[in-house]
Amino acid sequence: MKRNLGIMIADCEINGALETLDIISEQGFNAFFTMPVSKEYCHKIKERADQLGVKYEFIHATWDKINELWTSEQTPQIMLDLNEQIDLCASIGVDKLIVHLSSGDKAPFVNDLGFKRLDALVDHAKSKNVKLVFENQRKLYSLACVLERYKDCDTVGFCFDSGHEKCFSKNVRFLDFWADRVVCTHLHDNCGKHESDDHKLPFEGVVEFDYVMDRLNKAGYSGSLMLEVPHTKYPNLTKKEFFKKAYKSVEKLSKM
Repeated sequence: MKRNLGIMIADCEINGALETLDIISEQGFNAFFTMPVSKEYCHKIKERADQLGVKYEFIHATWDKINELWTSEQTPQIMLDLNEQIDLCASIGVDKLIVHLSSGDKAPFVNDLGFKRLDALVDHAKSKNVKLVFENQRKLYSLACVLERYKDCDTVGFCFDSGHEKCFSKNVRFLDFWADRVVCTHLHDNCGKHESDDHKLPFEGVVEFDYVMDRLNKAGYSGSLMLEVPHTKYPNLTKKEFFKKAYKSVEKLSKM
């Protein structure tokens, strides 16, 4: 199955990000994502991406104090931030926002307050033609409850993160439950120890990518294979050397 092959752009400065975009295009990548650094940043990146024919597939939402979505009595800042980031996606024609549901081993349990806020976010995203894509973290229950709550909503989906599964919840096989709900991926590797979210290239750790690709293929997943590996994890390589190496790893995945 032919899929787009992508990688994150980790540069937080516009000129550096534009340089990276040129390099990944040269190396063969045809998709990427960024953080919501600023409106100017995202607009300039989108403009260059359109010129190069490279898809700006999604923006990864901020997650600072995400637990307050479930606990804060007052409207938390993260709620305001997520609404702004939905608007940012819509303004540049990016149709997906990746969202965390909690943070840490002692994350709060899901509750009515949090779901009321999520309902509002989902409604807002739908009005902007933006899909909210929830990512697996440490807790099975939060993702399970959200995917069940919005199972009939075509603007809610699942982002499978291979590294998180291995180092945060390695006894849970998320793709055994929701491979058919996957709309995008975060693919990276690590050593498998708890909290060792190393963000290494595939095949440099212990993630079972044969399992990952088997489940995605059987579910008919046709979205991109997106590496969530920043070039800063490989300081001994130049940008061009890193992205050449990265492309070979994701190309290998695409042939599995």
